[in-house]
Amino acid sequence: MNYYDVLGLEPTCSPKDIQSAYRNKAKQHHPDSGGDVDTFHAVAEAYEVLKDPHKRAAFDVRNSRRQNIKINTSDVYDDMFTVFGSAGFHPSKRDYQRVKSNKNLGITVDCTLEEILSEQQKTVSIRHTNGSRHLVNLKIPIGVNNGTKIKYSGLGDYIHSNLSPGDLTVTINMLDHEVFTRDNDNLKMHLTIGAWDAIIGTVVQIHTIENKTLNLNIPAGTQYGATLKIPNHGMYTKTSTRGDLLVQVLVKIPENLTEQQLNICKKLRDDK
Repeated sequence: MNYYDVLGLEPTCSPKDIQSAYRNKAKQHHPDSGGDVDTFHAVAEAYEVLKDPHKRAAFDVRNSRRQNIKINTSDVYDDMFTVFGSAGFHPSKRDYQRVKSNKNLGITVDCTLEEILSEQQKTVSIRHTNGSRHLVNLKIPIGVNNGTKIKYSGLGDYIHSNLSPGDLTVTINMLDHEVFTRDNDNLKMHLTIGAWDAIIGTVVQIHTIENKTLNLNIPAGTQYGATLKIPNHGMYTKTSTRGDLLVQVLVKIPENLTEQQLNICKKLRDDK
């Protein structure tokens, strides 16, 4: 399987290209939206490999051998033994007898800020040690933080039917937002206004993370970099409280002023 083809990408694509392609393909082929399960599995598998620099480098090596493509393998060598060292290994009967339980598994699940405003059910593809896959529904807690590890008992490996299934550990990876950044339970955003609005004050409309429109009062004399707080429009917490939305004001200085406008500015400066 060529993972680049699965995501519709070229081998020279950037990590941001991979993330964007995965989100589009996963949404397109998600079983909950009528997509094909096998295709969804393939998309998930491709993203799991290509988002990791070491796994991607190892795949590029194998792929180049098949297609005779010259690639840069400088990032591969540190992880080469891990990737290729166990190739061809087959456990003996004694190895099977040593198995006491099914293995615990670990995956990374991407989440957006919008998704964790409420408790979410996410369908993810789990890869077992024998290479098989299946879909599981995971409950993602409200307001979960980036890097949080969540343990789901009994959702790990189950290839040994006579043993209890292993556990699944999910690491949350928060995707970057185009507008908002997170600071604990608060959300931050930038707002650019004109110099005259900063001087005499104004009211502007902003959109919250939930796409609600709010009127924000900009006081007269607002300085560049000033932060205005809108209470209770940040992230929700486990205790049902909510952080604030912090709006940092950026002031744009006008360009190409007329001579008359410059004279007015000079008069204002000299009269202070």
